[in-house]
Amino acid sequence: MSTPSPGIHPVRPALSADDPQEIGGYRLHARLGSGGMGVVYLAHTRGGRPIALKVVREDLAADPGFRGAGVVHRDLKPADVLIAGEGPRVIDFGIARAADATGLTGTGLRIGTAAYMAPEQAMGLPVTPAADVFALGALAVYVAGGTPPFGRR
Repeated sequence: MSTPSPGIHPVRPALSADDPQEIGGYRLHARLGSGGMGVVYLAHTRGGRPIALKVVREDLAADPGFRGAGVVHRDLKPADVLIAGEGPRVIDFGIARAADATGLTGTGLRIGTAAYMAPEQAMGLPVTPAADVFALGALAVYVAGGTPPFGRR
């Protein structure tokens, strides 16, 4: 991937008629991408600092079991964490599910990034919030040492 020359900015897809213009006081400027959990927008703070603002899908946001607490990320890794001036922030929903949901959980099903998976997750066993605690510890090992917790592959 090449870096744009100074003064040249990458082309960003414009907002569509279906996209909001503002969310939570952040003015949206472009759609950066979308995935299974939501849409990522280029936005700016009131002070003008650019940010990536990820918005969860409407059907998930309407599900009380999915919002705030009781959600297991299931794929926490370095790429999902941004170190901001105010401290670390999780910037990706991963393959989050309500802790008691079974849609992506099942015996023999492995979903996540291997280097940060809890043993039970790697073995395809049901995933609980403990798997996120394991991933957080593995992430701390990466931050402290600069290499994944189980070495490079």
